[in-house]
Amino acid sequence: YPDPMNLVVFADNHDKSRIFTVLGEDEGLLRMAMVFLATMRGIPQLYYGTEILMSNAGTENHGVIRADFPGGWDGDRKNAFTGRGLTRDELETQAFVRKLFNWRQSATVIHDGRFMHYTPLDDSYVYFRYDTSNTVMVILNRGTESIALDTTRFEERLDGYRYGTDVMSGRRYNIESRITVPARSALLLELE
Repeated sequence: YPDPMNLVVFADNHDKSRIFTVLGEDEGLLRMAMVFLATMRGIPQLYYGTEILMSNAGTENHGVIRADFPGGWDGDRKNAFTGRGLTRDELETQAFVRKLFNWRQSATVIHDGRFMHYTPLDDSYVYFRYDTSNTVMVILNRGTESIALDTTRFEERLDGYRYGTDVMSGRRYNIESRITVPARSALLLELE
């Protein structure tokens, strides 16, 4: 593959268990997987229903894995197009995925930028997407406890940056020496 930026990347598809099932129906891990999918090199492919926590828990039956997307069919109790009947968790995940991928549409640094990552430590993985004018720092904490991440080891990519704003929450972080990352979460920081 001469150009990995043109390859499709995905977390699940119609031939495999749904990613929410694979991750033990842990919403934090699913959101981390979505951030990873949205910020990695290549063209992300999202399997329908992932954004509303569709799962195939307890079965590998392909009829379940390929179940109809809820909404638009006679007799559907839920309608994921309008939100009718979705649980709070399903609505929140749908909003998260919508916001993430809408941001990605205009994030040219993700489309065309370079990639640098650092050796994972404990339960954290940090990587950067960057070009001549923008840098995005992605921090994944898969652990069950928050971490105080020492940012000095990333000085090569953080040179000149003091702050980062999380794309998803809008919260601004000082990244000069340490940053606290909650358990089972991802920070997607646009650096400034």
